[in-house]
Order: sequence, then structure tokens, then C-alpha cells
Amino acid sequence: MAIDGVTIERSHYVVERVREFVVKTLVRHAAKRRADFGKFAVIPTDFVGMNVIANGFYERHELTILRRLIESQGLSNTTALDIGANIGNHAVVFSKLFRDVIAFEPNPSVAALLEANIVLSNCRNVKVQRVGLGPEDAVLPFTQDHEGNDGHGSFAIKGTSTIDLQVKNGDNLLREIDPEIANGRRRIGFVKCDVEGFEASVFMGLKQTLTDHSPIIVFESDQTGPGAEAYGVLQQYGYRHLYAIRETGDTIDGRLGRELKRLRSNYNFWLEPLDGIPAFWSNVIAAKHSLD
Repeated sequence: MAIDGVTIERSHYVVERVREFVVKTLVRHAAKRRADFGKFAVIPTDFVGMNVIANGFYERHELTILRRLIESQGLSNTTALDIGANIGNHAVVFSKLFRDVIAFEPNPSVAALLEANIVLSNCRNVKVQRVGLGPEDAVLPFTQDHEGNDGHGSFAIKGTSTIDLQVKNGDNLLREIDPEIANGRRRIGFVKCDVEGFEASVFMGLKQTLTDHSPIIVFESDQTGPGAEAYGVLQQYGYRHLYAIRETGDTIDGRLGRELKRLRSNYNFWLEPLDGIPAFWSNVIAAKHSLD
């Protein structure tokens, strides 16, 4: 039986080779930036994955600010909670900054990559929990693959692609995971919470933990409403100091306008005190004491 051959037009072949060269160059460059953290698996079509391929890390500059903050506050002998851990971009970095890390990720496909990356990066002090956190134990609809970002799924976002996933009360789950956390022999010093608008519900379920341990908390606020609600819950627990991780052009509407601003000047990141949740997107940090 004759089998037809394959012909690739010269122009298409050139495009393929150029594309391959660019991708390989980016991956090699990213690997150098990750030299201290081992290998890392990503979804190449995902927003976080594309950033890791291009830059070595997602939110690389924000992680630098957080590292400096963590070191300045002397938190190296404490436990960190990574709530909404995604594929482990932050958890892997945190593993080198804290005594141990507990990473929560309910999305099954993303959690599988998280567990793989913990192994690939040899993070023996990171425990993965395939569960969401909330005010009470429940099974809730979880929207997946939101806006082309596999890690952007949420219990707070309504969409057509949903699955039912387990949510547990954070205080009760932490007692089960490590009794020393409940009796105060192990301190939780830091919490990163990125759950796409579900932050207030997560904090409600961590009332006892946040009251007793008083960790520094960083959470994403891309809308004034959900961000203000989350901070309102934290204020009930004694959090009075709020900061934003600012970046050049972050108050400008539209991606093009922000990038033009950054091209005309240096691209800066800094920590800025706030009176309340900002109207623009930002990673915000809440604390019970001044971080100055």
C-alpha cells in the first residue's frame, strides 16, 4: 500500500523553525532564572504557564517584594499557607523562605501539576491539600477555565464549565492537618490567598487561626467590591494596616496604556500604605501591626 508523503511549503517551514527557535530560547532563559528551584511543569496555553515560560516565574517582581518583606519580619521559622496555590509558582518559592508550607488547590487538573512541581522542585516541606477553603464544609460549584486561564477558576465566578468540589472550614481542617497549629506550638506567620473573589469566605472560615496566629496576609484585589468585603472580614479580626504592591502604570486603564507608560520610564515595584482597598487591580497586604 502506497502512503503519500508530507510536503511543507518553504514559507511555512521557515515560520515553524523561527517559532521553535524563539520558544527554545525563552525556555532556556526561564530555566536559568529558575536554577535554584529545580524543574517546573506548566500548561503552555495558560496565562500562568506562559509567564513562567517567558520569565521563569509568574509575578516574579511581586515575589521579590514578598521575599524581602518575609525576611524583614523574621518569619523563616513559621508556617505559610498558600490558598489557591495553582501550579505551585508561589509555594515553591515559599518552601525556601518558611519552615513549611501548606498549599490548598481544589481544581483537580491544576492540583495534579501542583503536586508534580512540588516533586520536581524537591520541596519536601510543602504539603498539598486538594480542597477549597470556606466558612463551612460543603460541596460547591467551581467554574473552570475562566477566560483562558486554567488557574483562574473559582467558587465565586459563574460560568458554563463547572464541577462540584469539596470546600472545608479552614480552622477545622488545619486542626486535622497539624494539631500543633491548634495548640500554638507551630505558628502560622504568612498567608497568601488568591481565590478569585472568594477571599472573604475563606477568611470567615479561618477566624480562629487568623485571630490566634496574626499572620501577614497577601490577597489579590481586582475589584473594589470583593476586595473591600475581604478586608472588612479581616478588620473584624484586628487587621488595621493595609499595603499595596504597586507597579508603574497600575492606575492606567487598558493594557496598551500601561505598557506605554512602562516603556517611557523605569518599570518599578514598591510597597505603599493604603487607607482602604484600591479601585485598581493590586496584590494587597494586610497586617495587625505596621510593616514600616
